[in-house]
Amino acid sequence: MIHLVAVPFSDPAGGARAVDALLKAPRHPRLEVELIAMVEPLRPGKVAVFVSAERAERDARAAAARWLAELGQRLERAHVPYRSSVAVGPVTRTLHALGERREFACLLVADPASSPWRSWLRHAALRSAQPAITFVP
Repeated sequence: MIHLVAVPFSDPAGGARAVDALLKAPRHPRLEVELIAMVEPLRPGKVAVFVSAERAERDARAAAARWLAELGQRLERAHVPYRSSVAVGPVTRTLHALGERREFACLLVADPASSPWRSWLRHAALRSAQPAITFVP
């Protein structure tokens, strides 16, 4: 049976911290990783006049694809099988949905170092999660 670890992240630095922590820890012999780039296309204030919702989502997905490619290369160099996806929408909703998926052995979540409020929201979203949760500082 595989040992599937989810690595959800909303910024490249957080994703890198989580992947680095995963690679430094002792590994399960059947480890597989699911990288999940969480993006929420925003168009604050007057930006909405110049940027359509479709364009904002397309740009957010493109950024997420770049983040996933970089982290995927790290896992490939370490010979860790992985898959990746982009989750569009509020981070708390995505984290809550991931916490309900039973196929994960663990969720490895990097706390956003610059924002204690966002950290609290993530903890709250994962309060009822079924798999083990590891927060990376």
